[in-house]
Amino acid sequence: MCIFIFIILFSLPVSPQLHKHYNKILTEPATIWQQVSGPGWHGTGERRIEITSASAVWHHSGLPVVPVRWVLIRDPENRFEPQGLLCTDPARDPTQIVTCLILS
Repeated sequence: MCIFIFIILFSLPVSPQLHKHYNKILTEPATIWQQVSGPGWHGTGERRIEITSASAVWHHSGLPVVPVRWVLIRDPENRFEPQGLLCTDPARDPTQIVTCLILS
């Protein structure tokens, strides 16, 4: 059971600078991608995907800083657009974050 909060990053109204940052990571040749198999990916069965992740902080003027883990997902077969996730548990394993998205 997933008991942490995750956010589909690219569906949020975030700043153009943040989108530019993640788009740079997606296209940077030096980015290290981990191949994982996603079970039951949106009803299509098991699927191979690639992820990269790091910890960061989420802040908004006047609100406390929140530590997060971000995960970028891409499909090496280009069957879906890259997706970004934020999780409020920065110690959470990126594969577990993705699995909870798939199974939710």
